[in-house]
Amino acid sequence: MPILTGCDLSRRRIPRLEIESSKGPGVWLTACAHGDEVGSIVAVHDLFLRLEKSGLKKGSVRGYPLMNPIGFDVCSRHITISEEDLNRSFPGRPDGSLAERIAHTIFQSILATKPDLVLDLHNDWTRTIPYIVLDANSRDLNPSYPGLRRKLIKLAAATHFPLVEEPDPLRKTLSHTLIQHGIPALTIELGESRVVNEENVAKGVSAIWNMLSEMEMVEPADQEQ
Repeated sequence: MPILTGCDLSRRRIPRLEIESSKGPGVWLTACAHGDEVGSIVAVHDLFLRLEKSGLKKGSVRGYPLMNPIGFDVCSRHITISEEDLNRSFPGRPDGSLAERIAHTIFQSILATKPDLVLDLHNDWTRTIPYIVLDANSRDLNPSYPGLRRKLIKLAAATHFPLVEEPDPLRKTLSHTLIQHGIPALTIELGESRVVNEENVAKGVSAIWNMLSEMEMVEPADQEQ
């Protein structure tokens, strides 16, 4: 998906992955909003490889495994051209800064599919363990979205990861903004940034699989072919 045309007319794009089965829930996986969070990229790719092998019972899974290719080029947390944090730029603006324009493109494409769940994958600091973040905004949802917080907690429990609830909303993050629009969203932290920790990647893929199983989109892990 095009995000930027350079002064030399080169075009920067972000990859999009999709796998669909019969009618059913729609789930999005997003990763590498911060360019140094390389483990999250691998987790999304490995999840799609597992889906290709084992099959999707129903619904669809879509993914943006590399949302910040500009920062990824130099292993930087920010979009290096503008020194902006993409995950503090949502929902973005079509006429805004570079980060806001990229955020707008990503956010609108996700909204257009009316997903039932969005999982935003990140990597934390050195020697951290995988965990899930529930945005504080989920406590104050518009009554138009009943049961959303309860649904998020139930799905998070299926991962067997520690669940951390933010005391204050992390405004302009992808998860926070999605929840404001009534779309269930969770942030998954998969250990340290800048390296690919295969153990944490495997734990992340397993955790996401358990959530998809909870939604009856895939077979439980112990029943896979």
